[in-house]
Amino acid sequence: MNYKVGIRLYMEFEHNRRLLEGILHYIHSGAQWQITANPFFSHHWPQILKECDGAIVQIYEKPLAKIVNALRIPVVSTVNSAFTPNLPAVINDDGAVGKMAAEYLLGLNCHAFGFAGFYYPRAWSQERGAAFVERLTKAGYKCNLLAPFENYRGPSFKYSWTPANLKSWLKSLPPRTGIFAATDFIGIMVIDACRELGLAMPEDMGVIGVDDNVMLCEMASTPLTSIATDARRLGFEAAQILDLMMKGKKPRQHQIKLPPLDIVVRRSTEFFAIDDPILAKAMQFIAANCRNRISVPDVLKNTPLLCRRNLERRFREKLSCSIHETIIRARINRAKRSLAETNRTMATVAEQAGFSDAKKLDEYFRKATGLTPTAYRKRCSLP
Repeated sequence: MNYKVGIRLYMEFEHNRRLLEGILHYIHSGAQWQITANPFFSHHWPQILKECDGAIVQIYEKPLAKIVNALRIPVVSTVNSAFTPNLPAVINDDGAVGKMAAEYLLGLNCHAFGFAGFYYPRAWSQERGAAFVERLTKAGYKCNLLAPFENYRGPSFKYSWTPANLKSWLKSLPPRTGIFAATDFIGIMVIDACRELGLAMPEDMGVIGVDDNVMLCEMASTPLTSIATDARRLGFEAAQILDLMMKGKKPRQHQIKLPPLDIVVRRSTEFFAIDDPILAKAMQFIAANCRNRISVPDVLKNTPLLCRRNLERRFREKLSCSIHETIIRARINRAKRSLAETNRTMATVAEQAGFSDAKKLDEYFRKATGLTPTAYRKRCSLP
């Protein structure tokens, strides 16, 4: 039987484009679906729903939520929304996202912390921010909020803050503040505002976003560090649940939350909170050359004012690791990106990350992550 399916996503966001890839992957694996409502053309919503056997949606508008909640067809939500609490849902674990951001910035020894939520009231943004604040509180720190947490059941397209508010907030923050932005787009707004205010990044401010929108993050004036979410798997699992429901079966779980994948470190936090210029120079050298199989003596040659003992001491005091361990961490981060985004052989991944061979990659990767490179790649891929 061919099922007519409607898909309604906000396609201006890269997260949702990857989510759609996951849906299409499921369809191409053998699902008998006909896409009746194309997510790139939303003008025919909600009337087209009457022709559908099921739908995958993201709803932020009260009128449409009322219609969707009253439908007598299976509907699966792919967003943490206050307007569709009764729908089966596959969503990001936004609490885990906020906690991951806090733990990462705490590890950078920031002097202060801030949270820039989404410019519209959204449940997922507030949950990320609340988890971020909670983790910081447990560590004994306060968090400066760009805008107070508010009623996300209110008008869904009422601005919580403006660019002028953002600039005023940034000027009020002390130097070396670690900022968690609810999405990459907000992170870019923070970077641009810092540049306009003459605040150096990452020297004065560090920022981490969410979604790992590669084009957006890499093309920023200061490339943005970001938390990678499992958007493709989210879409795949949402499609799988909808297929079961259209066949008359009930999902095992009403709501599935997928944890974030990893943190992709870029310039916006790379040497942040390192107030030692010699140490910062050493870190910059490692980041730029780790794939070239550099060793500790090469780092020492780039920092000629210090002997090995003194430089090792600074690494231990400021970064809680040795020079060699820092080189390995940089190589592991390069390998992670290659494993998640490409189908390169392990030998190629190892070579391009700076390891001598695949065996060394496996040894260090397993020690750092608890996973083999193959297991990590599988975790980042779809069935």
